[in-house]
Formats: sequence, structure tokens, C-alpha cells
Amino acid sequence: MDSYPLNLWIAASILVYVLVSVVAWYFRQARPGRLGRAVAALQAWRWRGWPREALRFGYYIGPPYAALLLGVASPRLLGLSGLDWAQSSGLGTVLGIGACVLLLLGWWQYARATRGLAQPGEGLLVAEVAALARPWGVGAILLDVAYLEAHWAFYRAGTILLWGDYAGVFLGFAVAILEMLARPQLWSRLRQPGQADGFLLTTSLAFVVTILFLFTHNLWVCAIVHGGLALGILSLLRRWQQ
Repeated sequence: MDSYPLNLWIAASILVYVLVSVVAWYFRQARPGRLGRAVAALQAWRWRGWPREALRFGYYIGPPYAALLLGVASPRLLGLSGLDWAQSSGLGTVLGIGACVLLLLGWWQYARATRGLAQPGEGLLVAEVAALARPWGVGAILLDVAYLEAHWAFYRAGTILLWGDYAGVFLGFAVAILEMLARPQLWSRLRQPGQADGFLLTTSLAFVVTILFLFTHNLWVCAIVHGGLALGILSLLRRWQQ
């Protein structure tokens, strides 16, 4: 399979992500005149979340699905076919348990090191932890997991097609992290003490998924382990905060 069309799609996806992030950052700043009033009215709109979720769905799910339909990417590259469920499940369980122990120890140390650094109501994934208490909070977290898994699989497919299974898996991880680092919003948070928690959690989970996919090539197992780890870590952080 020719890698050029798929990687062209990936480059376009990254470009869209960066442009939207920069534009969103620009309009989040206070603006005078009609433009500022229009942005303030949009931010205060009661139903503003629906267009945002529609755009997120289109961005994260649309390109991988279209790539499959048009034959630009194959189900095997995405981890959707040719699956050995017995081996994948066993490896997923072992690696998931090991990753859970290591991540929980790491977050315990991070929580101790950053205690008191963040402003009240900020830091240590306060917004994500608070989502667990909402009626649809767990569903929203798992939806984010599904979005990220589809997005990472899409990028990983392009790098695997270009560089092979081993190098391609890690290059796909690097592309996903570099894309996140292109957001001005993230750099603003990273410059503040105790505000790197969200990026650290996503990066650590992405690395776990990368290792897991390297051994299983099963996107479903990766998504299950990813969701379980995310909910487990956030639940533990919620207990620590209480």
C-alpha cells in the first residue's frame, strides 16, 4: 500500500489541529469592539457545547473512517482486523496491570511534589476528576478515550506504513505528542507550576497504549486498557483530593 496518500491526510489533520488551536487561543483573549462582544456572546451561549462536540467527533472519527472507506488505510494498520484475541487479551491484562501499578506510583509522587503549587481549584486534573461526579461524567471520559484511540491509530497507521511495525509505532506516538505540543493553550499551562497534569496523564497513557499496540496490534484491547487506566487514575485522584 502506498504510504503517500495516508500521510498526506495525516499532515492535513495536523495542520487543521494547529490552525484551530491558534484561532481558538486568539479568540479566548479579551477583544474590544464588535468582535469581542460576538465572542463573549458565543461563549455565553447555552448550547455552545453541541457544535463543539460535533466538530470534535468530525475531527477525531471522520478522517480514520474516511481513510478506511476510501482504501487509504487498511483495517490491519489501524488494529481492527487480523486479531489474535487470546494473545491480545492475555498481554493486555498483564501489561495493563503493570502499567496501572507504575502509573499510580508515579501520580502519587507527582501529587506529593506539586502539593500547594497550583492555584485553588486548579491542578491535579481537577476538572477531569470533577467529571466523575456528574451523571454522564464517566461516559464523557470514555468518549474522550475513544476519540484519542481513533486519532492515535490513524497517525500510527501512517508511520507504520512508512517505517514498519516497530519504528512506526513509536513514531506515531511522537507525532501525536508533537501535535499536542503545538497548542498555545498547552504551553500557557506548562509555564505555570502544577499545571502540567493533563498533558502528563495523556502522554503517559499514550505511551502505555504504544507499547501495548506494539505487542498486540489490537485497537480494541488498547482502548479497553486505556479507558480502565484513565478511570482508575482519576478515581484515585478523586479520593486523594477528598
